[in-house]
Amino acid sequence: MLNLGEKAPSESERAYLIIREGIIKGKYKPGERLLEEWLAKEFQLSRTPIREALMRLYQEGWVVKHPHRGVVVKAFDKKELEDIIEVRSVLEGYATRMIASSCDESLVRKLKDVIFSVELALKEGKIQEAIELNTSFHDLIYERCGNSVLLRMIGQLRDYFYRYRVLLLNLAGMLERSIEDHKRLLDLIENGTPDEVERFTRKHILKGLDALKSIVF
Repeated sequence: MLNLGEKAPSESERAYLIIREGIIKGKYKPGERLLEEWLAKEFQLSRTPIREALMRLYQEGWVVKHPHRGVVVKAFDKKELEDIIEVRSVLEGYATRMIASSCDESLVRKLKDVIFSVELALKEGKIQEAIELNTSFHDLIYERCGNSVLLRMIGQLRDYFYRYRVLLLNLAGMLERSIEDHKRLLDLIENGTPDEVERFTRKHILKGLDALKSIVF
């Protein structure tokens, strides 16, 4: 329910948000055509707001225009992949360093609860839920790192991080490996030094780069 004075999103804004989320979460695959007619029918909208939404997604780099296929979801780019993961490793490494320095016991308990929930979702075969919960592990660290500038920088890149993380965690065995790394990271936060925490975090993130390269390129 909207609060008084809160403006409802326009049809084009609603279409934009739905399509963008679909791209980020992997519903719309790289190279997949996004047909106005098909999307309009799916969202029960006219083609005009769909066209406006696709134009905005094009301007933001989520889709590309192909001369013979129309609008398609942007394929993964090797250089962009490397840049995003390397930047993420630096930012998140620093964030976890700050967490290790603060000795935030309540955060550690919350992170342990997240790991338990991820394992439970995985055991029940709820892969998408497990991936989203796994992402919340990282989000908690960002939110509690105590650096508003860092949080803002991560926020600006979060959707790009998520898109690649979804691809990575859908690989066989990667979600299980991520869980084990998170357990090790928590152990270091509680018992290691900030330097060790930062190094392990960067290694944890960068190890996904080779796995992604092997299937994307």
